This record gives sequence, structure tokens and C-alpha cells, in this order.
Amino acid sequence: MGIVGRSFQARRFEIGRYLTDLSGSARGRLFALISQYRSGSTLLRRLLHAHPEVRCEGEIFLRFLDARPRTVLFPTAFVRAGATGSSHPVCGSVLRIDQLEKCLHRPLHGDPGAFIGRLADKGWTFVHLRRRNALMQALSNVVAHERKRWHRTEGDEGPQMIRVDCDRLVEWTRWNEDILAQEESILAPLTHLTLTYEDDLLLAERHQATADRSFRFLGVPSHPVAAPLRRTGAGGLIERVRNYEEVIRRVRSAGLDHYLDE
Repeated sequence: MGIVGRSFQARRFEIGRYLTDLSGSARGRLFALISQYRSGSTLLRRLLHAHPEVRCEGEIFLRFLDARPRTVLFPTAFVRAGATGSSHPVCGSVLRIDQLEKCLHRPLHGDPGAFIGRLADKGWTFVHLRRRNALMQALSNVVAHERKRWHRTEGDEGPQMIRVDCDRLVEWTRWNEDILAQEESILAPLTHLTLTYEDDLLLAERHQATADRSFRFLGVPSHPVAAPLRRTGAGGLIERVRNYEEVIRRVRSAGLDHYLDE
């Protein structure tokens, strides 16, 4: 599909959400899941969405990245529409700082921090999912783009080793660091729950405890959860990268070798 078709679909989706928002009112508790790419947000969203009292949409701004123009005219109504008329007591969606950066019209909407602050003023709360190791996060992104596969489910073929573009890996690692710093700065004064991929989602046996912690924060009782997703990669660099020695040299020369300790 060309840019015209993608833009048309994005505009139709946007208008549909405005009509939904105008048709009723958003009730219950509203929240946003703030996270980066390759941080486990799809897994966490599915765990939360498994609760009968929680509705959690995905990346509602994503389709606008391939549209022209990218701007969403009424972003507050746009995100609120997911809760309008919903029977769920708790409703939310995934928001990414870089997507807001591209889809908000700054003179009208301000920057992502200002927009999220306005949501907080309207009673929204936030779940912040971060990843501690920005290098392994970047590697996950490189591998996903290389294979054009962003998720695995039970029964899928396991991952294979690939050759990594070292400069691209370093660039994405630094980008991850910058976005995380923005997220932490924006959320610091706001009511939020912080979860860490390595501690809370990496191991399947942690999923129920992580979900229960999130449910308590959102004000709903515990509920059994399960997600069919599997990690797209397993192990460290040496198990996943063909040009391991080259990558290690480039990472060290970039001053990112502290991530190798993990």
C-alpha cells in the first residue's frame, strides 16, 4: 500500500475515534502504558488486557508514522476514545514518546511531556515499562528488523544468529538511552508505577506477580494471566551475533561496555 492509501486509512481511523469519543463519556480509571520499542510492552499489554476489568489498547499512534501529515488533530480525544462507552472499569493504551513527538503539533499541543502532563491533570495514571540494558534492547530491535518479525508465539521456530551492523547497534543504544531519560523526566512528578523488563517480564514465572502488582496499582483485584508470546532472542551477544568480536570492540570504543557486564 502506498503513502496515499496509508494516509487515508490513518485519517479514517482518527475520525472514527473522534466519533466514538463524541458518542459518550469515558468512565472509570484511565491509564497509559509508557514504554519504548523492544521493552516488553506487547507482553505487558496482553497480561493487563487478560483481566476482565481492564482494557488496554496497543500503539494507537503507530499507523500515523506512515501517514502524511502525521499530526493527530485532537490527541486527548483520540486517546480517550478507547475508554468511551467501554464497560471496563479501567482503560488504557500504549504511548511512546517518539510517536508523540512525531504526531503532536507543537504550537497547538506542546511537546510529549506537556501532553502527558495534561492527561495527568485529567486524572490519568501511568505504568512506565523500562529496560535497563539499552544495548540488548537495541540488539533486539536490530534482530527484529533483520528478520521482519517482532514477536514469537508458542511453537514458532527459534531464533538464529545474525551478523549485526555495529554502527547501527551503537546508534540505537544511544537512542534508547535518550528516550528513557525523557520518559523518566516526564513521569518523575506524576503518579506512576515503574516496571523493569529484566526484573519483571524476562522470566515467565514473574508474569503473574508483575500483573498482580499492576492490577493493585490500577485498583482491580488479582486475576490469573498468561500470554502466548515468547522471546524473539535468548542468551547474550555471543549466542546471538555472528560477528561477536567486532561488536564487542565497537561497543567498547563507544563507551558502552558497562552494558556488557549484564
